[in-house]
Amino acid sequence: AFHAKILAFAGSFFRLYPNYNVATTRQTMAATSDLTVASVSGSPYRPIVILSRNIVPGERITLTHKPSGSSVCLGFLPGDVNGDGRSNSIDVGGLRWWIGTATGLAKPLYQTDINRDGVFNASDVTRASEILSDPNAIRELPACPAPLGLVTNQSQLANTLSSLSSVLRSLQQSLAR
Repeated sequence: AFHAKILAFAGSFFRLYPNYNVATTRQTMAATSDLTVASVSGSPYRPIVILSRNIVPGERITLTHKPSGSSVCLGFLPGDVNGDGRSNSIDVGGLRWWIGTATGLAKPLYQTDINRDGVFNASDVTRASEILSDPNAIRELPACPAPLGLVTNQSQLANTLSSLSSVLRSLQQSLAR
């Protein structure tokens, strides 16, 4: 299932797509090309990141903005209606329960439109059941991959403290004058 994630970055450097890394699990039977950032638009508060290909079923990615260290994990698992990273009978039961209800209509299509025809209806329950009965179907998303190209948290903390120390020294020198 896809979940919208919002990243916020200061400054205009958020649009420079070389400033992004994409780590992927690539846990799929389908042959896939490398996944990269193709373009970035929007604003620093709502960047729109276009990837070079679709996330394939069963794949998780971690998209990282290198200058800020902000990252988000995304994945795609057909039939995972409740967003728990698993496709199982609970998801199919939820779809059955929501058919023809205001609750079902209120759910986002990325959660309920399993067959991707643009509407939520009984065909989606059928498709979710088919996925569940397929012995080759991927039924669980792997853990999010570690972000690429980032320093460890301990190194980040050391760098931040060093920078703060330099700023404080400069401030003390300015006040002493």
